[in-house]
Order: sequence, then C-alpha cells, then structure tokens
Amino acid sequence: MTSNLKSINFNRGEVCEQTSSDHASAVGDYGTASINLNKSADSQIVNVSTINGGLFPNNDPNLDNPSLAIDTSLVNSSSSSSVRRPLSMDVTDEEFQTVTYKKSSKVGRQQVSSPDLVFPHHIQNVLNVNETNDNSVLSKQLNITNESTRYALTRYPFAPFVLHFKTGTVTIHQVKEELVNHGKNVHQTDLQLLNCRSTNAGLRMNEYNILVYVKDVSSFSFLLDHQNWPNSFGNEPYILQSLPSIPPQLCLLIKNVDLNLDFEDFSDTIKVKYPKVLNVIRMKNKFQNNIKMIKLELTCQSIRDKLLNERRILVNHISYEIVEYLSPANVLICSKCMALGHFKKQCTQIKETCRTCGELYDDIKHHKCSKIEKCIHCNQNHKSSSLKCQVVKTYRAELTRKLLNLNNPPAPVNTLSSAIQNYVYKPSNFPPPLLSQPPQITPMMNKLDDLINSLSEMKKQLVNVEVKQNKVEQFILDKEKNDEIIKQKITKLSNDHEDLKKDVIHRNLFIDRHENLFVKLTIPMFEDLFTLIASQNHDKKGNVLDADLKSKLERYLIQMKNDKQGLRWQEVLLLDSSLNFDVLILLETGLLDLSFYEKNFYNYRLFFQKGENSNGGVLLLVKNFLQVSRVECSIPNVCVVDVKGIDYVRIVGIYAPESKSWKWDDLSPVISNKCVVFGDFNVDLYKDTQKSELLLAWTDEHFLAPFLPNSRTSLRSDRIIDFAFVKDIDISIQTYQGNTTSDHVPVLSVLSVKTIKNQLANADMMCNIAANYYEDSFKKSEIIKPHPYTDSPVVEYDNVDEVIPEVTLEELIYTVQMKRKKKSVDANGISNFMFNFLDLNHWKLFLNLFNHSFKTALLPSAWKDTRMILLAKKESICSPSLTRPISLIDSFLKIGERLFLTRFRDILVNRGLLPDNQSGFRDGFRLQTRLLLFLEDIYSLMSNSSPVCTIFIDFRSAFDQLWHHGCIGKLRRLGIPISFLNWIEAWLLNRRGFIEIGGRKSRWFSIQKGGPQGSVLTPTLFITYHCDMSQFLSSCSSHFFADDVAAVLAGQIGIRYTDQCIDLEKRIKSFVDYLEYYASIADQPLNRSKTEALFSARAIGKPKFFISFGDAGNDMICWKEEYKYLGYIVSSKLGWGKLIKNVESKS
Repeated sequence: MTSNLKSINFNRGEVCEQTSSDHASAVGDYGTASINLNKSADSQIVNVSTINGGLFPNNDPNLDNPSLAIDTSLVNSSSSSSVRRPLSMDVTDEEFQTVTYKKSSKVGRQQVSSPDLVFPHHIQNVLNVNETNDNSVLSKQLNITNESTRYALTRYPFAPFVLHFKTGTVTIHQVKEELVNHGKNVHQTDLQLLNCRSTNAGLRMNEYNILVYVKDVSSFSFLLDHQNWPNSFGNEPYILQSLPSIPPQLCLLIKNVDLNLDFEDFSDTIKVKYPKVLNVIRMKNKFQNNIKMIKLELTCQSIRDKLLNERRILVNHISYEIVEYLSPANVLICSKCMALGHFKKQCTQIKETCRTCGELYDDIKHHKCSKIEKCIHCNQNHKSSSLKCQVVKTYRAELTRKLLNLNNPPAPVNTLSSAIQNYVYKPSNFPPPLLSQPPQITPMMNKLDDLINSLSEMKKQLVNVEVKQNKVEQFILDKEKNDEIIKQKITKLSNDHEDLKKDVIHRNLFIDRHENLFVKLTIPMFEDLFTLIASQNHDKKGNVLDADLKSKLERYLIQMKNDKQGLRWQEVLLLDSSLNFDVLILLETGLLDLSFYEKNFYNYRLFFQKGENSNGGVLLLVKNFLQVSRVECSIPNVCVVDVKGIDYVRIVGIYAPESKSWKWDDLSPVISNKCVVFGDFNVDLYKDTQKSELLLAWTDEHFLAPFLPNSRTSLRSDRIIDFAFVKDIDISIQTYQGNTTSDHVPVLSVLSVKTIKNQLANADMMCNIAANYYEDSFKKSEIIKPHPYTDSPVVEYDNVDEVIPEVTLEELIYTVQMKRKKKSVDANGISNFMFNFLDLNHWKLFLNLFNHSFKTALLPSAWKDTRMILLAKKESICSPSLTRPISLIDSFLKIGERLFLTRFRDILVNRGLLPDNQSGFRDGFRLQTRLLLFLEDIYSLMSNSSPVCTIFIDFRSAFDQLWHHGCIGKLRRLGIPISFLNWIEAWLLNRRGFIEIGGRKSRWFSIQKGGPQGSVLTPTLFITYHCDMSQFLSSCSSHFFADDVAAVLAGQIGIRYTDQCIDLEKRIKSFVDYLEYYASIADQPLNRSKTEALFSARAIGKPKFFISFGDAGNDMICWKEEYKYLGYIVSSKLGWGKLIKNVESKS
C-alpha cells in the first residue's frame, strides 16, 4: 500500500383462486377486490362483480351510469339475522374450516349447519352442452362442493363513489384524509374508508376520476346523502356522479305480492311509511316476467335491520313476509385445471390447462397458445372460465339454489287442525289387517343401505391404514435401533471430548506458565544488540553519525516481532508513539485485516472505506476518549466521521486518484457547517490549472478554504497534492520532516476544537449519587404480617434432614478449570485470572473450606462484599435509575456458588418443583423450543376462529427485588431441606457493596433484598421462588423464560365473534387482577409501563376495548402490532416477514 498519512491533534478541553369473473371490469367498470365492510364485530367480506343477470337481477331504473350498475354477490345484512361467518383477510381461500351457520334465537329461527358435502376433484363427467340441453338434466350431474359454498359466502364488496375532477391535481390521500375529517368534525361520524384510487380512462385531457371505497354499511349509507359531502377537496371543485347501486346489505325482499295490485300505489305507500326506502322494484325471472317478489333498496342500515328483525311489513292493511335480499353467487374455478368447485392447492391434475385453448401444458413459459377459444366444459368457442358457458351458468344456479336452502329452511306445515275439522268416519277406510305383508322399502332403509356401503368403504380404508401403520411401526423399530447405535457413538465422542478438554486445559496451563524460550532469549538479545549499536553511533567528538539509525533499529525490531501487515505499518506505529495523534488518516491502504489494526491500535476506533481497486481504501483512526460517530457515505475512497465537542466537527478523508469514478459534486452532501477535508487530491492548485479550477469551483461553492503545507508532499514529483480544505475551523498544517518509506510525505495538522471526554469530572460525586440511589433501592420492603410465605404452618417433608453432599477434589478442580478466567477483580482485588497461577494442590485447602461451609452454613464475611459497576441501559450519560448494576462478587464465592448450584438443581429435579412452561436457566430447555410452543398455542386458538390476546409481563428490576425472608419461607414450604435453606439464607443476608465509577469508589451500603446480578445462583433461585406463578394465572396459557412472562388468553369457542371479544375482555380483566394480586403477595413489583399486549385474530381489525391495571384506568396496557419476544419479532398475524428482513439486513 502507499500509506499516505494524515494526522490531527486536538487541543483537549471537555389472493385467492380465479373466480368466474374473467371479464374483470376495466377502469370504467370500477370493479373491486375483497373489502372489509362493517366496522362492528359482525363485519363481513363482500366482492363486487360485474356479472349481469341471475336469479335476482338488478333492475334499478334510477341508475344513470350503466357502467356503475354492479350486480353484487350473495350478502348478509346484519348481526341479528346473519348466517355467514366474517372472513379474515389473513386466511387463504384454501384453508377453510367447517362452518356452522347460526340463526338468532330471538326471532325463532332454526339453527342450520352446513351439510357434509363430497369433495370431488373435478365435476364428474365433463359435459358436452349445446343449445338444446335441458338445464334441469344438467344440474342433476353437478356436484356442489363445500369449497364452492364457502367461496360464495365470503366475497362481497361495496361499489365505489366516483368523484369527477375537471382540473387540479388532487391526490387520493387528500380525498381520503379530508373526507374522514369532514365526517368527524362536521357530522360527528367516523367514516371507515377502505381505499381510494384514481383513473382517467375515457376522460378528456386533465380530467380524472377518484374512486372512494368504503369499509362498512354505515359509511356507505352516510355517503349516499349528498349533504354529507364536503364542498371541495384540496380547494378543487368536483362533481359527485350518479351514486352507486344500493348493495345487498341495504336491500330486502317482500314475498307473495300480488301481480295485479296497483304497484305505483304500493310503492308510494312504502316510501311514505319508510322515507329511507330509496327504490321499490318488482323482480323478474330469467324470462323477464314479473314475479311475486318486491325488492326494497334502503339508505339506512338501522331501518333495514328493524324490518328484517320484524320479518313482516304492513302495506295497505296487508301483512307481507320480508326476507333479506340474496344475489347470485360467485363460482369457484380452479386456476390450474379450469374445473369447477375446488382450489388450486386441492387440484390433483399434474399439468395445467390453458383457459383459452383448453390444452394441457407443463410450463406456461413454453406453452404456445393457439388463441382459438375452446371451453373444456361444453366445447364451445369461448374461454373455459367464461360465464357464457352453459355448464358454468347451470352450476351457478345450482349453487345459488343451495345457498337459498341454507338460509331459508322449509318451515314445518301444521295440517293437524284442518284434518281434524274435515274428518268423516267411513268403515271402508279401515279394512282388516293382512296376515302377512311384504317388507316395505322406506327412506330410512335407503339411508341404512348407504350407511352400510359407507362402512364397507371405511373398512377398506382401515385396511389400507393398517398396512401403512405396520410400515410405520417397522420404520420406528429400525429408527430406534439406529438411534441406539448413534447414541452409543455420541456417548463415546462425548467421553473422548471430555478427555480432550482435560488435556487441552492441562496443556494451556503448561503453556501459560512457560513462555516461549525463543521469544524470551532471542528478542532481548537483539534488543541489547541494537542498544549497543545505537550507543556506538557517535564520532570522537560526540556527534551523531546517523540520525535515523535509532528509528531504523526500532523498525527492524518490530518487523522481527510481527511481519504480517506489509512494510509500512511499523512506520505508523512509530509516528503514533512519538507524536501521540488523536486522529490518523491512512490513504491507499488496499485490502486490510482490521483485526490486526484493532489489536495494535487498541486505543483507537477504526473506520474503513474500501476503494475502487486493490490499492485504494481510506482508514480513519480516532482516539477512544473522543465521542465519534460515522456518517454514511457510499462513495469509494471517502470516509466521513463526526467528532462531538461543543459543536459537531466533521472530518472527511479522501483519496482521489486519476481514475476515480465520482465527481467533486458527489461530495456535496457530506459537507457540513464545520468540517475539514483531508486527502490526496492528485491536484496541484498552482501547477494543474484545469484540474484546480474544477476543484476550486466546487470548494468555493461550499465556502471551503484551502490549507497547503509548506513543502512538497509527493516524492515522485515536485508537487503539493496532499492538503486540506477547511470550513469555520482554525487549522495549522505542515509536512513531516523525517524519513519515510512511502512515495508521499506524511502531513501533520493541528485543529483547535474543544472536545468532550466520555467521563464526568467529579467521579466521587457520581459514586455517591449512585450509592444513595441503590441503597434506597435495595432497602427491605415493608411486608404486612402475617404473610403466607413466612407465617403459615410448615409442612414436614421426608427429606427435611437431607444434607448437602460433600465436594470431591476432582469436582472442585474441574469447576475451577471450567471457570472463565476473566481479569475483572472483585471487592477484595482478586480476579479469576489469578487462578491460573495458583497451584492445583492449594485447592485442597479450599476443598475443606467449601465442605465446612456447606455443613455449617457459614460464609466468610469478606465473601459477601460486592463491587458494583453500572452499565447504562441507553445513553452513556444518564441518571442511576437508567443503569443496570452488575455485581462482581468474590472470586472464591463464585466457585462455591457453582458447586452449590449443581446440588440445588438435583433437589429441584427430585422434588419436581419447576414447571415445564419455565425454560430459563434450565438444562435441557431451549429458548427456541419455548418460542415454538408459544406460537403453537396462538396458532391453535386462532384456528378455532377465536380472538387471542397475548400479554407480555415485565417485572421491574426482577432479580434486584427478590424478597429474602419470603424466598426462604417459600422454599421451606416447597420441601427444600433445612441444610440447603440455611446456606441460601447465609448467602443472601448481611450483604454489602460499593459502586465504582472511573476508578473511584463509593461508601459501603447494605443490600437487604435482591440477588447479585453476576451470580450463577440468582436466576435459579428466582425461578424457584416464582415456580407457582402459573397456578395464580390459571385462566391463561403462560410461558416463562426466567423473568420474561407471556400469557395467552382467548375468547370462548363456539359463539359469535362479538361475544367472543366480550368474553375475552372479561377474561383479561380477571387475569390482570390475579396478576396484581400475585405481584403484591410475592413482593415482585410490575413494570406497568413496559407491560404490553398483542391482539391476534383471523378477523380484520383491532380490539375495541382497553385494558389497564386497577379500576381507575390510569396505567393502560398498550396494544402493539408487533413485539420482540425472546429476541424474535412476533407480529399480530404471526408473520415472519419483519424478522427475515432484520436477519437479512444484519447479514
């Protein structure tokens, strides 16, 4: 590399499947996709289709715009008479579940459930239909599948409102925002808008239409009134074109209306009595003949619901039956084989069928369609998905007929009274009984025959299942044999691994004690030799013969020690050691091994920007005491950082070769109000006239002043090409006068900037403030007596006299060797690193000490002294409340804790105290397993169409709030032996500690509650203390990982969604009450501000209720769209997209 060097010194201061609507409407038709309509819990999904004709045609004479006459699909009206289940937008069409259609008991309707239908792959016997086929014969061959029924019941949108603008550039966001605000501020109505889109199809220049789609019936009926619209949008006038057709949600049917009555008088009477009735339409059949049904189109949902609940309407003193309006159903067509009645995922056909020509193909990329339309259903000249097909029409009619039967079951006919009144006794009607009668074939016998046939089929299937089960059992037996062999191999490998680990430990101890003899002998010998040579570098008069000899010898010595990083890094080390730079800028570094630089420049922070070739690259090194942050810059050979002082100072390092791909103007975004730009510009401002003019024009534009050194910087030419540009900073610059191995002379510079070091001046005051805070935090809580943990009767268990097993020397040495040898010291100035230099024979003394401690429950008082260091949770400069105390406990006590922990865990396992839903700090329990079980709980509840609430509980300073006496008392009542309790009590009580910041120590203060944060015993003691929490929270499915608690609650299964939400709200409130009770009795405070909730449901929408702690409602539990649980992002719909993006961004 060409090791250009810049250095600075600071003056330091401080979808779904294809439907039958292949003729999807163009922009002028205003067709829409699936939309969520109702704001209430009884929301429904509808689909707008441009299908014309059908069982209930739309003959609205008031529609001015034919393109807006939209025939809506089968729809349900209100919660009182709804038989459809709302569709969740998160569930695909191919994952339906069996649905039970329910009628309200208030209106006396029967409960009708969907029958179990056959699930065929294709419609049996593809039909060849011509113009003379009879529809009734054709319908008998059709098989209406369960998928088709549910598909038709779950797709019904609203038609849009069309706003016509002749001028202006009003955006859809303006329309949506202003319309919602107008409804809320002027009419006190919350409009639920689903979407807006714009179109200019078929319009003049500069004219455009904006289509407004609403979400629910109330919003649609509100916008039907012209007076509810604002006068303009974005100060632009508009024309509200003819209103869309009234959807089925606002329509009703009057049955059995005489064909000969005065229809005009009938219509006027209804409109006078019900002003919200917009249109009264006589229905027609497919032959365009009037029928005895009248369609009512209303503009108010409440009036419609009222009429539908009353089930009858009185017109001219005649009572008519009134029912909901049902429009023709959508037909489900497989997008793979073009067959009717199933989804693509259920299709068993291997190849795909072209919807145009009807041919089979393997890959659509290689399929060459003939463009000759041919239907696979009827062999006519139209597409296979077209509604013109007679098979599709017949299937649609049959599907609609079936849906009508589901919604309107035949009422029982009571003919008993009429039969009794007209009865006349005739003896001839009662002949004597026959002696013998042949068996009669009744419908019940037919059903029994069908059942016997079904049982025969079932028997065959069971035989097949038995064969498969035998194969599976054989496979399991083989697997168990192989698992046993693998287990033996793993055991052998594990034993070998343990032996190898012991060998490695002994070898490492040996290597640590005996340094390399070559390094000890050879390097010092050369150092003495170089010192002797340097002492002889004088003539007889004492003058130095070679001024650079000393630096050369030092460089040779460094090269001998490490010669991995090229030829010039030693020069950088020498310059840094002699001049003590705050910032170094290295240019033309080439590809770097940053780990080497981080090791040798440990007191610097490194920022590297790669170049455009193997020789390019810029490396910035900034001293650790400076507060510095990197500025994002993607330009090659340009590295930018901000140094925080009284003001931010931006430092830019640049290497600009002749072949650079960027221009000077590309650097403009990184220039700030206070900045300095150092670099190799490859431009001499005096000699390179044309290049310098371009560079100076750019610097003048940004008010950058050039600062040049006093001599040339290029050793290959007599030019000054390494210099600086400065803005609003005082600077001095010069070249290095010593020798260099580079072809560029290092440039030295001094900036006059006041910086702020990452420490406060008065460390003693900080220590005392923190000590006062944590002394108050660790004070003993005021507990109301009597308390069940300490004052309830003690149960005597059979293991009450069990003693703590003694420690063997091998176990003690193994524990010491496995302990991480950190250099952080405890309160007595001892670190684990010192164990490397303690002879193993000395541990025999500690063996007796540990066994005596376990036997007598005595601990040296010095072992209970704690040195605390504070880690900032967010900002480095903060109050003590925003820090986390880390306890550096006695090094020898750490060994004793680990020995005690293995014995304490054996007691917990034997007693079976820890619940299976607690996965933290336990052998054999993994975090990922807990996360999967948590997600499985939510998936299972959502599959039952239940709304699910997950509450993530956060305890305030969980380990630091452990109640000492309550913990001892609770463990005694859980059956922990007395010997273990006595040692834990001796370990917890009479502790003290001090806080250290920047080498300064606070006063000693008492620790009366909580467990040490750095102890291995604290987490296990914590989860044992709270092992019965799930019993208090029995109304939910709880998941524990140490102090992280997730509680999953769901509404009652088998009722309406609205009732499920109400039931869920009650359960949550009860759960929160139990949670607060447990936190109070366990003296474990809750962090209410960080306790959050996640709502998951197949239905669309957020929960309409709020949850809080207590009855006052001050401490609300916030609903979140996503939550980071155990390091994984969990969204309300349980999607993995956000997590995958985060992982990809980090990789």
